[in-house]
Amino acid sequence: MLFRSATLDQDNDKLTIKGIVASLDGKTIYQCDRQGTSMDAKKLGQKLGKDILKMGADKILKEIYQQSDPNS
Repeated sequence: MLFRSATLDQDNDKLTIKGIVASLDGKTIYQCDRQGTSMDAKKLGQKLGKDILKMGADKILKEIYQQSDPNS
């Protein structure tokens, strides 16, 4: 998964993280973002990761890992 961006509004302590997983041919793309405070950064990242996998990104990642493993 690629984290597309992370921004922090220091005045309001608002953190936004965005992630993306795309198939190798670019035909399937899963995107997700989560918002919270900077104190919750780790929790937000974990939630984003779980959510994007539930959307179907796990299938894309499995395919990518299989193609990059010379023993498969």
